[in-house]
Amino acid sequence: MLSILNQHLNIENLHEGANIPRKKNSETNTTKPVEEASQARFLSLCKTLFDGLSNFVINNHPYPFALHPPKHLAVDNHTMWIRPKSRWLACTPSTKQTGDELFSYYFPETPIHLDGDTLDTLFCALKNKLKKEEKNLKQANTNRNSHHRCRMAKIAHDAFFQLFLAHTGINLTQASQLWWEGDYSLEMDRQGFRTIKWRARGLVQSFEIQSIFTKDFKAFLELRKYLLKGNTASHLFFKLGSKEKSQPKPITSTDSGNFYKILLKIDPELPKITSRQWRASKADWMLRNGVPSQITAIALQNSEATIRKSYAAGSPITHRQEMSTFLDRVSEVVLGHKHAIENSIKGPLGSCTNLGEPHSENNTSPPILPDCRNPEGCLFCDKHRIHADETDTRKLLSYKYCIQQTAHLAEHSEHFERVIEPIIKRIDKILQLIEDRSEDKKMLENIQHSVEVMGELDSYWTNKLELLIHLDLIPQQNENSI
Repeated sequence: MLSILNQHLNIENLHEGANIPRKKNSETNTTKPVEEASQARFLSLCKTLFDGLSNFVINNHPYPFALHPPKHLAVDNHTMWIRPKSRWLACTPSTKQTGDELFSYYFPETPIHLDGDTLDTLFCALKNKLKKEEKNLKQANTNRNSHHRCRMAKIAHDAFFQLFLAHTGINLTQASQLWWEGDYSLEMDRQGFRTIKWRARGLVQSFEIQSIFTKDFKAFLELRKYLLKGNTASHLFFKLGSKEKSQPKPITSTDSGNFYKILLKIDPELPKITSRQWRASKADWMLRNGVPSQITAIALQNSEATIRKSYAAGSPITHRQEMSTFLDRVSEVVLGHKHAIENSIKGPLGSCTNLGEPHSENNTSPPILPDCRNPEGCLFCDKHRIHADETDTRKLLSYKYCIQQTAHLAEHSEHFERVIEPIIKRIDKILQLIEDRSEDKKMLENIQHSVEVMGELDSYWTNKLELLIHLDLIPQQNENSI
C-alpha cells in the first residue's frame, strides 16, 4: 500500500512519522505437524532398514540377505535383497539379478539372427561374469568387516537417527551434539515412557522415549560398537569418512539430506520430514492425547509458551479428518421424520437409544460431557437421536431460546465460550441438517418464527422458562410471549 501511495502522490517518505504496526516473523513462524499417513510411510521405511540391516551386520548373515519392505511399496513377494554391490538393493538375489542384466543387454527385445560363434561368445561372457559374482559373494561373506557391510551398518545408523528424532522430538542440532561415554540408566518417570540418563564430560544428559523404543535403542548401541570396531566416538551419533576409515565426526544436516536421497531411491514418493516437523508432530500427538502442556514442554525440553506458540498449530489434514468425522456423526443423529427407533425413550431434546449409558462420540473429549441428567449432555452423546419433524425441531429451538435468554447468567466470558457457545453451535448444526432432510423446506423457518417471535415453545421448555421468570433470573416476557 505504501509503495502504491508513494508512486501515486509522488512522495518518497510518506511513511515517515506514521506509527505503522509491523508483523513480527516470530508471530507466524509456527511449524505444522505432518499428516499421520506421511509419518507412517517415512517411519515404516526407516524401521525396515534399521531392523533388517542392523540384524544383518551384527549377526553376520550371509549375502544375499532378504529385507521385507513396507507393504505400500508393493514389491514382488514382499522381499528385497541386499547384495555386495554399489547398487546394493535389488528385488531379486544377486546372482539372478546379474543374469537378468546380462540377458537384457545381450538379447534385446527385437529378434536378431545369431550364429553359433556369437552364441558361444555370449554364453562364455555370461559364465565368466557369474563366476566373478560368485567369487565376490564368497569374499563378502567371509569378511565380517567388509566395506559393503560397513556401508549397510551406516545406513542402519542413519535410519535409527531418523527414528530417534521422531520419538524424542529433539531437533537435529541437539541430537547431533549429544555426548556419549557408554554408561547409561533407564528410569520410568511416567507410564509407558522411559528416560535414558547418562553422564558425559561431567554433565548429566537425558532424553525420553516410549518404552517400546528401548529395544531399538539397545540394538543401536550394538550397531554403534560394530561401526567403531573398538574405537571410540565422543558423540552418540556420528559419521565416518571415505570407506569408513576416518575418525568419527558429529552427524550434520547434510548427512541427513544424503540419507533421504537413499530413501528416495527405494520410495520415490516418500515425503521429506525435518526434525522441526517431527518435533511439532510429537507435540501435537501429546497434546491431542491428553498429555498436559507442562509435561509436553518437559518432554520436548522447552517452555509451555514456546510449545503453544510454535508447535501446537495442529495438522490441517487431521483437522479435516476430525471435522469430517464430526459431520458424519452429526448426520447420524438426524433421522427422517418417519424413521422409527426401537426401544428409544423420548426426551426434551429428541430421543435416546439407551438411557443411562451415556458415551461420548468416537471416544472423543467433547466440550460437554454426556450426562443423562442434563439436556445439554444429550447433544454430545452417541445415543442421542433427532427426527427431522416439527416436534423435535421445536424442542431444539425452544432449548436454544432458553439458552439465549439465560446467557447473561454466565459467570464470565470464558464460561460462555467453553460451555454455552459449543451448545449453540451444536444445535445450529443439527438444525441445518434437519432443514436439509425435511420434506417441508419452510418448516424450520416457520417454527423458528413461532418460537422466537410468538413464544410458542415446547411444553417442557415452556415450564422451564416460566420457572426462571418466577425466580427473577430472566426479565419478564412481553405480552406476545408466554
